[in-house]
Amino acid sequence: MGMSDTTWLLIVFALGAASIGAAGAIYVWVKKQKPGSDRAQEIGGFIRRSARTYLRKLYLSLAVVAAGAALVLAAALGLDWPRLGWPEKVSSSTHPGGSGCRRPSWSAPCLPRWPATWA
Repeated sequence: MGMSDTTWLLIVFALGAASIGAAGAIYVWVKKQKPGSDRAQEIGGFIRRSARTYLRKLYLSLAVVAAGAALVLAAALGLDWPRLGWPEKVSSSTHPGGSGCRRPSWSAPCLPRWPATWA
């Protein structure tokens, strides 16, 4: 006989609570330990500063990639650009190529025209 969904849910919540409790106990134990010699604390400060710098650069890179992916997905899935205030077509007088391509008003590169079958 199998266990019900409610039983599994209770097991998952109990294990989650136990893991949070274990993490809290380890945190308290680590904070009670002696910080070490002055040299060890200095090295720890260097490591902490380096880790913060690395994480700041990593999160910035991830934000740029995520924003780029969001724009590509929005373009690929047919975001309603004109409703956002971006022109549907650009006249030949405003675009040097004169192709009438879609592009944002802030002079970005020309966006491709999607075939009517994709719409």
